[in-house]
Amino acid sequence: RNAIGVILTGMMRDGTLGLRAISDAGGTTIVQNPESAEAGAMPRNAMRGLGVDFCLELQDIGPALDLLVRRAGPHAQGALETGLAFSVRLQSQRADLFAKLHAQSAGNAKTAQLLAGEIAALELHRAKLRQLR
Repeated sequence: RNAIGVILTGMMRDGTLGLRAISDAGGTTIVQNPESAEAGAMPRNAMRGLGVDFCLELQDIGPALDLLVRRAGPHAQGALETGLAFSVRLQSQRADLFAKLHAQSAGNAKTAQLLAGEIAALELHRAKLRQLR
């Protein structure tokens, strides 16, 4: 039930039976979007006759796995808020690190440039989160 099966790019059908077994046992199934995969036959074959839980772009699979594992982990309550709470805590730690880097590297142009880019990324993430309200 806690298993997660992932099918990535490929040409054959190998993996389909395993993904079906995970689905039948109540696990979570993920396939890479066959339309953007280098070779879409394997994820397409896995999706045939199997209602996969997630069909994701390659770059989204890692973050989705992270969220799913945190939701099912020993400290999780099984709710989405667990993953969101972790993300908020991580962002807070990141902001603290930026403040330390700024204090320790005052006047360093390379560090200032790095921090400016990271702060801009944080502000973009915050704006996206505010839109979810």
